[in-house]
Amino acid sequence: MRTFYEQYFDSSLIMPPLVAEIPWTHNILILEKCKDEHQRFYYINMTKKFKWSKTLLINAIDNNHYQNTLLNQTNFSETLQIDIAKNADLIIKDEYIFDFLNLTEPYNEAQLEQAILTNIRNFLFELGGDFSFIGNQYPVKYDDKTFKIDFLPSRITMLGSNRFEN
Repeated sequence: MRTFYEQYFDSSLIMPPLVAEIPWTHNILILEKCKDEHQRFYYINMTKKFKWSKTLLINAIDNNHYQNTLLNQTNFSETLQIDIAKNADLIIKDEYIFDFLNLTEPYNEAQLEQAILTNIRNFLFELGGDFSFIGNQYPVKYDDKTFKIDFLPSRITMLGSNRFEN
């Protein structure tokens, strides 16, 4: 409790209201594993926003999610139109962490696909958190040929009045 008070009482960020919005065990984990105020702020916000479980929070911290996010920052939102900036961010993401699949090398494509299907929620979260899953081996016909898409996610857009669009 003393550490909790010392770290958050005189915070330059708006930490005190935020820490009350996530579970106590999450706060303790963040305090123990994150020594930087900005890093703690990041993990508290992500836990609140995406309702991270204790396990997801531990994995995110252990896999340096905060540092990886800093490395992948762009200025798209300042330099491009909003709809284009969102798509540009998706295109350039070059690092995905799929450690939750628990695959050991070597593995084949079928094993990878099955592991992703088993962990579809975590997979969609790694893509960005606001995706829905349409299907796997999804047939698409083009030029009288049928192709199968391994995974077909769809970005969810909030339209207002609790209406969503895929």
